[in-house]
Amino acid sequence: MQVTVTEFHRPGFNHYFITAHADEAAHLATGGLPPWVPTGHTFKVWGGPDQGITNVCRFFGATFAPRSSRFYRNNPAECPGLSARGAWPLESSAAFFMMPTAAGWLPEGMGPNGVFACVPLAGTVLLPPRSTTSR
Repeated sequence: MQVTVTEFHRPGFNHYFITAHADEAAHLATGGLPPWVPTGHTFKVWGGPDQGITNVCRFFGATFAPRSSRFYRNNPAECPGLSARGAWPLESSAAFFMMPTAAGWLPEGMGPNGVFACVPLAGTVLLPPRSTTSR
């Protein structure tokens, strides 16, 4: 069974939030927790586990007060470790369900936790096609 993920925007912070829970989306859409505003963007995900489908964990952090933030991770093996570090408490171990990400990614950057960019594990780079017109 598939469910719809609905996207919301918080204009004052320029933050976005997604939920696959219809009751949560309805609460936000009716102003139950202002100032979240529906963006009109949605996408489909699975409503439960299935073969080749994994849960997506949702984390909430208020470390950056007065702003808060959420992030999502679709590798359930990493969810307990991320939550145990304390900065990102686990809000939901099953925010929604989807196919695992096919690409492996390596962080790059300076420092032990600094990430400048993420690149495909194989290190391949896609370049735009060269122009064939002459000047």
